[in-house]
Amino acid sequence: MYELTEEKVNALYLKFKSRAKTYIGKKKLDEAIPYIEAAAYTAYTFGLGFVDDDIEEFLKECANYLIRTEDVYYDANACVFYDFYSKDNAGLTQQYVRAILNAGYKLTYITERNDFMSSPSGIKRLLDSYNRTTVIELPSGVKGMARAQYLYDAIVGAHASKLFIHSNPRVVHANIAFSVLPPQIERYKINLTDHAFWIGSSCLDYTLEFANYGCNLSHYYRRIPKHNILHLPFYPIMDNSEFLGFPDECRGKFVVFSGGAFYKIFDKKDDYFKLCRAICDVSPDIVILFAGENNKTVIEEKIKRHKLTGRFFLLGYRQDITACFENCDVYLNTYPIGGGLMTQYAAQKGKPVLSFHDGKRRKVEEYTCQKGVIQISSNSFEEIQTKIGKMLHDKNYYDRLSEEIRSCVICPEEFDQYFQRALVQKQTPVHINWANGFKPIPFDLKDKLTYENKNHNFQLITSKIFGKQSWRVCPSCLILAFITIVSEGRLFSFFRNHKG
Repeated sequence: MYELTEEKVNALYLKFKSRAKTYIGKKKLDEAIPYIEAAAYTAYTFGLGFVDDDIEEFLKECANYLIRTEDVYYDANACVFYDFYSKDNAGLTQQYVRAILNAGYKLTYITERNDFMSSPSGIKRLLDSYNRTTVIELPSGVKGMARAQYLYDAIVGAHASKLFIHSNPRVVHANIAFSVLPPQIERYKINLTDHAFWIGSSCLDYTLEFANYGCNLSHYYRRIPKHNILHLPFYPIMDNSEFLGFPDECRGKFVVFSGGAFYKIFDKKDDYFKLCRAICDVSPDIVILFAGENNKTVIEEKIKRHKLTGRFFLLGYRQDITACFENCDVYLNTYPIGGGLMTQYAAQKGKPVLSFHDGKRRKVEEYTCQKGVIQISSNSFEEIQTKIGKMLHDKNYYDRLSEEIRSCVICPEEFDQYFQRALVQKQTPVHINWANGFKPIPFDLKDKLTYENKNHNFQLITSKIFGKQSWRVCPSCLILAFITIVSEGRLFSFFRNHKG
């Protein structure tokens, strides 16, 4: 009854957009915003294209009701950084903030977290280390159009000539504000989600891309002009967090580390877990650790099914991610969806990367081979088994792979130079290989539907978007969300987050 199908997903998408349009027509903009967000989240989750012109128009129509500021001066040496996440290693905040400050700009940092200043973090320490920064927390009690107005006023009031947008794919109030900023403020979108749908393609002047794939997709499918696309590969932030340790079963073992969002290792054939089983079959001295958080019940079922109990361990979210890489032996890339940031952590720490490539998706080399090209991907499980077996018994071979991958990635100083070149010259600092006839990697909707029907993450987030209105808007989503949070013991926190 409650199972998601392609037809139901498309029906929900059209329903959310239709309701948004109706409320905008009635000038009930606060009622429209959750529907716009739900539509964007549906498109992102189920791969419904890469841009939606209707949603982009909704943002502009809502923005017409903002009170705009005139006669403001703009400082060429001042920037604003809008951060939806404000969480260490959850995006590229630290890389760009560091580059902005090292370039000598005055910075106003705007965060969606109203506890940012009271919570210790690497981002806060970075901001505190300079005397040219101001932090603005958006108040939690300000919602809807009032929040968009507050953000607009904060950006314009900073008198900055540049805005950096570090956002999630579906945030509505922020893009409403961005869409009508004065033309004197250059808007730079840091494209964290280069492979999927996000809103706001009409609310930017430049997009900062970390890979050739994203450059091509943004031009050919988001219709962003080539001269507005800047290619700027990134590096991972290394911290000095104390190592929290690995399970006792890892002592004296060859540690294969892996991690990311659970959906990246989910497909109908369980290929990732079959690969893990093949790796463990090489030697009883191999263990696999996975860092990430979501509904672990789904993953635990697969661990048992593929007889990985005692060999495959879930670590949950790790704040000591740098230390995890320092204490592992190799990194195993996720599949069917590979990771970018995690493989770069491995490269910076000189940890060889194991990555299965089926010929249909992006290769890990696109993320890690920023300065030199080496062969990382393997097209068979047997090849990966051979590689890890050789690493186990041949230290010279292991050391060679370690040095090769370490030499491929850029360092912070190189990133800062690229960044300044992009801002000053308005030209891409790293060459873009434009692909004639570019086609994005097909989205596997069947796998995604299977995952969501087991995990219910879509229903949970949709219920959070609508809050108490979920009973009226999408009762089946709320029922499945309720079942999920009860089974995971998160009932109290769910209702605590939905007061009012």
